Amino acid sequence: MVDSDLVFVRPVTVDTFAPGGRVRLYRKDNGVEGSMSRHVQWHAVARKLLGLAAAQALPLPDYVSGLNSWDRDVVNRMFQRVENVTGRRWVEAVGKELHFSEQILYGVHADEVEQASHLMPATDSLCHEYYSNVPLTAERAPAWLSSLGPHDVAYMISSKSHTPLSVRRAAHASVFAN
Repeated sequence: MVDSDLVFVRPVTVDTFAPGGRVRLYRKDNGVEGSMSRHVQWHAVARKLLGLAAAQALPLPDYVSGLNSWDRDVVNRMFQRVENVTGRRWVEAVGKELHFSEQILYGVHADEVEQASHLMPATDSLCHEYYSNVPLTAERAPAWLSSLGPHDVAYMISSKSHTPLSVRRAAHASVFAN
C-alpha cells in the first residue's frame, strides 16, 4: 500500500518488501498512546470487524505508514473473517464505518488473528513521513527532507500539511539534485 503523497527516492525490489521471501509487517510496538484518539478508535473498529475483544490497555501497536507491504493471502483471509463476523460483504462492513484504517485492520488481523509468524515484523517503515498540519516552509523543507533515514526508500509529506507544491518540488530538487 502506497500513500498518494509518497515519493520514491531510492531503488526498490521485491526484497525491499519481502526480504528472504517473507513479506514485511510494519509494526511500531507501543506506538499508539491515549493522545492518539483516531488511532485508538481505528483499533476499536478493527477489533469489532474482526470479532475480537476490546484491547486490554494502551499503548497499542501502530501499523500506519505511508508505505506498507501486505501478504495477499493474509488480506484474503482478513476479508473472509470480516464477512464471517459481520454477516456482510467485507466492502459493505468496512464502508459503513465512519472511522476506519485499513492499515490497522490488516495489522491487528495479521498479529492477533493469524499470529502471522510467516511475516517479517519490521519497525522501520521505509518511509520518511511528515503528518503535521503545519505546512513545511521553503526554509524548513530541505532540512526535513535531508533527515531521510538510511533505510528509507521514500518520503511522504501529507497533503493535510498544506505544504505548497512549489516548496515540495524545490526541496526535492535541492536534496536530490544529481
